[in-house]
Amino acid sequence: MCASIHFRFYYRIIAGRTRRRKFEEFLTEKEIAVFSFQRSSATDFLLRGVKNMKKSKIFALFLSAVLCCGVLGFWSGCSKDYETEAFEDGVKIVKASDSIKNQASLTLPDKIKGKKVLAIGDNVFWQAKVEKVILPEYLLEIGKNAFSYNPNLAEITFNENLKTIGASAFENCYSLGILTFPDSLERIGRSAFYDCIKLDFQFDGRLKSIESYAFTHCKISYCHLSVEELGDSVFAGSGLRRIHLNTVKKMGDAIFADCSVLQVVEFPQLEAPLGDLLFYNCYQLTPSGIVAPEEALYRLGVLSGYPRMIETHIPEGTETIPESAFAGCLLLSEVDIPSSVKSIGKSAFFNCFALKEIVIPATVETIGSSALANCENLQTVRVEGNPRLEGTLFNHNSHFTLKATVECRKDTFVEAYCKEYSVPYQLIP
Repeated sequence: MCASIHFRFYYRIIAGRTRRRKFEEFLTEKEIAVFSFQRSSATDFLLRGVKNMKKSKIFALFLSAVLCCGVLGFWSGCSKDYETEAFEDGVKIVKASDSIKNQASLTLPDKIKGKKVLAIGDNVFWQAKVEKVILPEYLLEIGKNAFSYNPNLAEITFNENLKTIGASAFENCYSLGILTFPDSLERIGRSAFYDCIKLDFQFDGRLKSIESYAFTHCKISYCHLSVEELGDSVFAGSGLRRIHLNTVKKMGDAIFADCSVLQVVEFPQLEAPLGDLLFYNCYQLTPSGIVAPEEALYRLGVLSGYPRMIETHIPEGTETIPESAFAGCLLLSEVDIPSSVKSIGKSAFFNCFALKEIVIPATVETIGSSALANCENLQTVRVEGNPRLEGTLFNHNSHFTLKATVECRKDTFVEAYCKEYSVPYQLIP
C-alpha cells in the first residue's frame, strides 16, 4: 500500500513535467542532489540515455520506481543498523550492528522510524571501537555498560536533555579526555567513569546523586559541585587537588581516600551524616586546607583517616564524637575532649598509633565498641565517670599487646571490664 502510494506520487510529478518540457531541462544538478543520486558510472550512463529517450512516460515509470525504493530504503535504513524497543513515548536502542560499532566517528540518530531515541540500553556499545560519539538530541538515559571497555573512545558530545548515566556506562574508557556534562544531568551511576585515567570534566548544574566509585582513579584536578548524595569512594585514588561541595545531604565512606595530591576541600555547609575515612591517606591535605565549620567537622566525623592531624581540641558544645571520627589519624598524639561530650562512637580513635594518653570526662555516658582499639602506643586512659561500654574498649588478640593502664573509679563498668579482660588499672580516689 505504502509503496504504491509513493510510486504513483513520483510518477505523476515526473510524467506531468516531461509532457511540458524535456527531461534534461527538468532534471537539474540541484534536483539530482536532492534525490540523492550518486555519480556512479551507471547513473551517468542512465542520464546520457535520457537524452535519446522519446518516450518520457516510460522513463517516468522507471524513475518513479527508483525514487520509491530510495524513500523506503531511507525510512528503514536505521532499523537495519539498530534494534529498538519501546521506551516511554519513544524508543531505546538495545542493539547496534557491528558496522556501527566499528565506526571511528559515530553520530547516533535522533529518531528511528519516526520515533525519538530516548535511551541507550545496557551493553550496546560494550567493547566497541568508536573514537568519537555524538549522542541523540532527545536522549534521557544511558544504560549500564553502554560504552564500557572501549579503549579508543576519546570524545563524547552530550545532549542537553540527558538525565541519567548508568552504572559502569564508560568504565575503563582509558582515552576519555575533557567532558562537559549538561545542566539537565541528575544522576551518575556506580562506577560510571571508573578507571578513566585521562578524564576531566566541567559541570555547573546540580546533581541528585553521584554513586559509589563513579570517578575512582580519574585525572580530575578541580571540581565544583552541587550534589545531594555522594556514594562510597566517589573520587578515591583520583588526581583531585581542590574540591568545592555545596548542598550535600548524604556522603558515603572513603570519598577522598588515597587522593594523594588533594590540598583544598571546601564545605560551605555541613549538615549531612558523613561516612568513615573521608580523608584516608590524603597526605598533602593540611588542616588549613579543610574549609568548613569547625564544630561540624567533629560532629560529623569528617576527620577520620586524616593522616596529617597531630593534635585536636574538640570544641565545647560538641555532644557526640561519631563512629570512626578519628580512625586512622596515624599522627594524632593529643586529644582534648570537652565536658559537653556525652557519647563516644564505635572505633572513634581506632588505629591512632601515636596517641599516648586520653582523658574521658565524667559527662560521657556511653563508649562504643573498639573506641581505642589498635592504639599501640597508648599509655594512660583516664575515665572520670561511669560510662556504659558497648563492647570491648581495646582489641584483645595475640597480635596486639596492650601497654596502657586504665584509671577509673570503683564499682564502675570500666572497672568490671578491666577485671574481666585482665587490663591493668588503678582506682581514682
